Amino acid sequence: MFEKIENFGEKWWGMAILLAIPIFVTLLPLAHTHIFFSEDAFSHLYPGGAFLKQSADTGDSFLWNPYNFSGFPTFAGATAGMLSPIYYIAFSNFPVFGAYYLLTFFYLILGAGLLSYLLRMLRVGVFGAYIGGLVYAFSNWRIVNDLP
Repeated sequence: MFEKIENFGEKWWGMAILLAIPIFVTLLPLAHTHIFFSEDAFSHLYPGGAFLKQSADTGDSFLWNPYNFSGFPTFAGATAGMLSPIYYIAFSNFPVFGAYYLLTFFYLILGAGLLSYLLRMLRVGVFGAYIGGLVYAFSNWRIVNDLP
């Protein structure tokens, strides 16, 4: 059985699936708690995300937010990640909080997967790279509200 898991984890997509399972199982029940939302995350996330969703739905430019400080360049703020196409796709296809949850899990899995890939390049075994990726993902759970 361990040999099958090791063969499955040698592929990048296999390692991503192996890393995604415990991250989803552990953190999904905590999605509506203070772990995902602090006051700072809520005060920055919802207005910025709602504006990005509105501009994506109407086809307007998201570079200038007229509702924040009577006009504010979006790319100069703390939420400059909105210039990412991943942000645009997520906020244009999902509700604001759904996109936030999706981006949070995506970035946790991406970070864990890239670390496990780096460990594999350093000739660490599959299980060592898997544990390293999980440790990285779960060491960020306290700052998860800043990831997206």
